[in-house]
Amino acid sequence: MSDKIESFGDCWNTFKDWNKLDFLKDIVLDPRPEQSYSELEILYGHLEKLRPSNILEIGTRIGGTLRFWINLAADDAKIIVIDKNIIPQLIPIWNSWLRKNQKLFIIDKDSLKDKEFILSNIHTILGESKLDFLHIDGEHITLFTKSDFETYAPLVRKGGIIAFHDIAPFPINQYEIVIYWDELKKALLEISYIDTIEIICRH
Repeated sequence: MSDKIESFGDCWNTFKDWNKLDFLKDIVLDPRPEQSYSELEILYGHLEKLRPSNILEIGTRIGGTLRFWINLAADDAKIIVIDKNIIPQLIPIWNSWLRKNQKLFIIDKDSLKDKEFILSNIHTILGESKLDFLHIDGEHITLFTKSDFETYAPLVRKGGIIAFHDIAPFPINQYEIVIYWDELKKALLEISYIDTIEIICRH
């Protein structure tokens, strides 16, 4: 564990030598975050102002974005990650990023199929509190993305932030989430005034 809050650039450089980790060699070609530097930096700025105490990330993979969320979170933050088949060797590394009073909760489940189990666990972790930040980056299929939003967005407090990854239009991303985001954005703006920001940067 560390008590140091690092710069955005320091967080990004965390992964510069991860290609030397033997257990990752057959899993990922590039261990760096899949977001481009600039798009992640813009979102980071918004979250840094929020200083979230309760975070939920769906789709953590090897922890690229998790590294940033832990760094900018409150000193006593609770960070919950949901993903299937989490690599055990990564867990000690993730825990080493935490500051002394931060807590990481890992739920190795399917966000759609196991959502009742997951919701029960989240309520146990948060108690009466709500999420400040929700990051949806799981299966990029409409069924999953729609379920993730409808299931977990109600857990976010008023004034909190919900972020989707991979909303860039074709042909960069061949994901159904592109279409779903466009429909959801229009629906949200029709029913009420909700701030939506599109951050689209090229790698």
